[in-house]
Parts: sequence; structure tokens; C-alpha cells
Amino acid sequence: MAKINQTVTLSKGKFLELQKIFFTNDDGKELQWEACQRVNQVNAVSIFAIKPKAKTIVLVRQFRAPVGKYCIECPAGLIEAGETAMESAGRELLEETGYTIGKVLECGVAAENSAGMTGELTTPIVALIDESVPRKAQRMDGTEHIELLEVPIGKLCNVLKKANANGDVVSGKLLAFSYGMRINLQ
Repeated sequence: MAKINQTVTLSKGKFLELQKIFFTNDDGKELQWEACQRVNQVNAVSIFAIKPKAKTIVLVRQFRAPVGKYCIECPAGLIEAGETAMESAGRELLEETGYTIGKVLECGVAAENSAGMTGELTTPIVALIDESVPRKAQRMDGTEHIELLEVPIGKLCNVLKKANANGDVVSGKLLAFSYGMRINLQ
């Protein structure tokens, strides 16, 4: 059975650290791997926020330095200490979009994003926005510049493909969701 033998920090910044991981694989062979981890092993939440009356999904577009492009994503963020994924989802949705969660349809399991690079886990939340509550102003920190997008659910896959063709990067989680929605709508 595979196991981690030792983890050594190669470099550490304010938010991330580069680690060398020494492990034994299933064949008993000792191997090494490099990975990037969040400082304090913080995990995240990603909110698939749907406006049921409008039949739209609320997305965000923002510049992401690691890919050097604007990214189309679900509202998302880090789960703060002492906070549940559900609490984080409500806080992050309000901060990034100004919308309030009305009903949670699904609180997923913490899932990997890029297991070959990081141990970060993200919990997906599928929620209906409370359309009876007026949208508030976005409350972003000083480093965030988030453009709000509201996309008809039936056109999501095509909108994402067009955004990609125009040079934006599309979140893999969101793209997979759009394919699932397309299959479900047929």
C-alpha cells in the first residue's frame, strides 16, 4: 500500500509552499514528487449559483496570474478557520456577487482539483439564489476585480466555448458542469 514517508518544504511564501514529497508506491518503490500546497492546508468551496426564475447561472470573470488570462469560474473561495463549507459558500457568494443563497440543492464532497500538483480540496455547492432578496454590492478585497456574468443555463456550454475561443480560460469544474447540464437538458 502506498504511503507518504516524509515531506520537505523547499520554498514558502505568504499563501503557498513548494514541497518535495518522499513516498513509497504500491510496488514498494521509494519515489519523490514535488507539489504546491496552501499554507495551513486550507481548502475551498465552489458555488454553482442558479437563479431559478431567470433560469441563469451566476459566474465570475477575473484575471488569474498563474494562467496569465481572464478566467470564467463559479464564485469560489477559501474556507476560513472554524467555518463549514456551507457557511463559506454563503459568505463567498455574497462577497463576490452580492447574491444570497435561498436553497442548497447539493453540498458535494471535498474533491481534488489537480491531484498531480496540489492537495487542495474543493467542495462544490449547487444552490438556488434567493431572488426575493435584492442583490447587494459586491464586497471584494482590494486585490479582487470581479466581473459578474449571468448566463442562461441552456446556453452555458456554448457561452463557455465562445469565451475560450476569445482567449479566456474556463474552469474545468464549470465546463464539466455545463456538459452535465447539456446532457440533462436533452
